[in-house]
Amino acid sequence: MMIRKASIDMKEFQKKTGFAAVLIAAIALTGCDKGGESAASGGENAGETISEAVDSAAESVESAAGAVADKAEETVASVKEAAESATAPSSSRTESGSDKGKFPPLPASLPTKADLDKVKTDVSKAAKDMVDEVKKQLEVVHVQAKEAAELLIDNPDVVVLDLRTPAETSKGMIPSAINLDFRNPEFAENLKKLSTDKKYLIHCQSGGRSTSALSTFKALGFDTVYHLDGGYSGWEKAGLDTTTPNK
Repeated sequence: MMIRKASIDMKEFQKKTGFAAVLIAAIALTGCDKGGESAASGGENAGETISEAVDSAAESVESAAGAVADKAEETVASVKEAAESATAPSSSRTESGSDKGKFPPLPASLPTKADLDKVKTDVSKAAKDMVDEVKKQLEVVHVQAKEAAELLIDNPDVVVLDLRTPAETSKGMIPSAINLDFRNPEFAENLKKLSTDKKYLIHCQSGGRSTSALSTFKALGFDTVYHLDGGYSGWEKAGLDTTTPNK
């Protein structure tokens, strides 16, 4: 599974959850970015690499949120202790009364443990939501020819998109495939006409053009794309059924 990087409005996120949340979100996104970089060079193991990176980032989110809240609790306790010491008059001051009222009362605005627990929960949830948002974006599953054939049998709602030229498809196609020529200047416009919620199996002749097309699928907001590694050539080599379009 390959996942694109999220575009996050950090200013808006900070308004909602505070500076601590931004730090935690950075931890999460760093994990996802590393997964993305590994995926770019990982070939068939890309999906596993990114999945592990996102899971690791989610764990970092919870750990960091807890650390932030715990540190805040320690700080508040220290402030309260210092404030209480300052407001407690010495015996000499009590006797003379000369210093009475000179020390300010304990600030009423210091957060309670309940407040800090709520911050911890809110920060953790907000950062995890960001990770979930990354995971929701275009999912690309790489499959070999026989896996693709099984996929189409088990999931008849999957739409097959053949990204080759009409000249190529005239020699043979995967049954039920729809031709959407990647080299056509109107490729993106034609792709916009398709539902982004459906699942698609895409392929070209050997895998080059279909890989290049993934960025367009991502930009248009498609949810799930199965990529036929090896393309139509791999499908033929596997001895799977093909059909010739009606002329």
